[in-house]
Amino acid sequence: MDFKTKSLLTLTQQAGGILGQDLFLTQHALEIYGKIVEHDSNYYMARSDLHLWTTCAEQIQDYVPQGVRCIEFGPGDAKTVLKTSAIIGSLKSPTYQAVDINRNSVDQALKTVTALYQDIQAIGEEADIWQDPCLATPAPSLGIYAGGSIGNVDGTLSSIPEPKLTLALKTLINRAGRGWLLMSVDMWLNERSPFSYVSAYQGPLHSSFNLAIFDKMGDDFGLPIGAQDFDYDASFCAQSGAVQRKAIVKRAKNFDFAGQTIALQLGDRLHIDNSVKFKPETIEDCAGKAGLRIVKFWQHPETSMRLYLLKDAHADLMGKSGQRGAVPQENVA
Repeated sequence: MDFKTKSLLTLTQQAGGILGQDLFLTQHALEIYGKIVEHDSNYYMARSDLHLWTTCAEQIQDYVPQGVRCIEFGPGDAKTVLKTSAIIGSLKSPTYQAVDINRNSVDQALKTVTALYQDIQAIGEEADIWQDPCLATPAPSLGIYAGGSIGNVDGTLSSIPEPKLTLALKTLINRAGRGWLLMSVDMWLNERSPFSYVSAYQGPLHSSFNLAIFDKMGDDFGLPIGAQDFDYDASFCAQSGAVQRKAIVKRAKNFDFAGQTIALQLGDRLHIDNSVKFKPETIEDCAGKAGLRIVKFWQHPETSMRLYLLKDAHADLMGKSGQRGAVPQENVA
């Protein structure tokens, strides 16, 4: 069974969130997301992320040696790559590698980076970073994971997400040759945080973006299903620390697919995905279990976004990242 078929069955049978949502993103959906970033004042993640990565680029050479390979996991669209590309320039990286399950995202990343750095060696890898083996195990490199996407490591996250986070960190640092990992995380810092989470994922643009996957599913598989058949809901689950995004069936559907009968009843809630918000102690604990040490983090002064730099706790790597002691923090002005 191919990955897209499995994803659709998992979602429509209400067995958990979709696997590999990026496979069902269309150019239209990406344009909607661009409008969310540009016009939705409640959607703080993208703007906060840009601020953090820009500040980090000015300091990263103090913690990671110049000349390392940069490997970007899930680069997304060109705007995301532009956000992280300053890191490549600061470190004078000779090689940039983009790894994404979506071929279009890989191509956009390579095009963007080579336009900025004409002499760089740019490598594209169309792969599921969580499932597929690496093309090759590189020398210690800097892994880049932007957008707070670590909170979406698995749409089927249980009520206890920590084991999945630990596994995700192990996977990323292994793909980075047991070097460094630079990732942005949306944090659960206080009891007021959930209110900003929910408002950041609501509204008609978010509904259009999240439900667009059903149009793509219908087109790809020739099924009588589309965004118009669903309503959208986002709510925060305190038990799992996650914003749960769900599609609510508003038109009952019955159809055969992959040898099975799919019956969607009015009011059924299909769990699209989770966006987990992590407490600081959870990041610290899972990083330790993954064999990583937190070198530094940058905290946005107005939102819950944070950018972490981690390294292999056992490797003898160059730079100030080899120092022991308290984790340096910087509140970004």
